[in-house]
Amino acid sequence: MCIVAVDADSGSLEELKRKLAEIFEHDSVAAFTSPLEALKFAESNKIDLLFTDVRLRPFDGYELIKALRQKQSFYAYIVSGTKEHPDDLGWMNVNGYLSKPVSLGELTEIKNITAC
Repeated sequence: MCIVAVDADSGSLEELKRKLAEIFEHDSVAAFTSPLEALKFAESNKIDLLFTDVRLRPFDGYELIKALRQKQSFYAYIVSGTKEHPDDLGWMNVNGYLSKPVSLGELTEIKNITAC
């Protein structure tokens, strides 16, 4: 499984990447601070699971998901530092919303949901 994490905050990104590598120990984890880097990665790699912050530049996490979904299908989770989040994520084509810092328990649950 190929897992991608995108967060402009390098500290948050490194923490998430470390936790993802711990829970998804047999899978590939790629991490990017820019949505443009993630899009470039997706040109030659199949993404199975995406974790993205909303606040990215030059476009946000929802736009990243939309752009990637035009080329492939995958599970998408928003990871945000804000406490408020939408009640209905279906319209955004998002599988779930996680607050920072993401816990190992939450990632284990996602692993069980997304297991092929």
